[in-house]
Amino acid sequence: MKRTTQLLGIAILLLAFAFTPTAKKIVVIDVGHGGNDPGAQVGSALEKEIVMSIARKIQVLNTNTNIEIILSRDQDQFKSLSERTQFINSLNPDLVISLHAGISNNPQLSGADIFISNQNIKKNQSGALALNLLYSINSEKVEIKKADFYVLKNSLAPAALVELGLLSNNEDRTYLTSEAGQKELAQSILNAIDTESKE
Repeated sequence: MKRTTQLLGIAILLLAFAFTPTAKKIVVIDVGHGGNDPGAQVGSALEKEIVMSIARKIQVLNTNTNIEIILSRDQDQFKSLSERTQFINSLNPDLVISLHAGISNNPQLSGADIFISNQNIKKNQSGALALNLLYSINSEKVEIKKADFYVLKNSLAPAALVELGLLSNNEDRTYLTSEAGQKELAQSILNAIDTESKE
């Protein structure tokens, strides 16, 4: 009888452990520009609209119940760098990924860049995040660079900024404005987030 009671107690403990909810990972997608700040622009291609569309796709594609994706803006509105950073830090997220698209005077330049800041208090984890993004993005023209952008250096969580491509390059612009290209980029970023959540 004593042994049965012990076994029953162990079974209850195991069940309780099995159904204990896992703490959600909070990931902030910082959506660049917005409102009266369009960011980079070539013709009808606007950086603020492209990054908003990709950010929303990341949310939609996320099926991992242990990861919550929060956007720094969910509509076409302007928020200052300090407002965005304050909002990010108020959420105490596990990761921050800032989305942008660039422009160059040289239309031949193309490809994505990933930026991290040495001033971020979790710069080592930011570096690991950047590597996962590098391995996930399906392009041979991706580099990791250092830059002390405001959001990167002032975020209290590991942070990376992804410049998804250059609107001044015809191929990049076509890709960034296409449904297929945006979905592929969103899935690539989500793959990096999933990898980070398992580490």
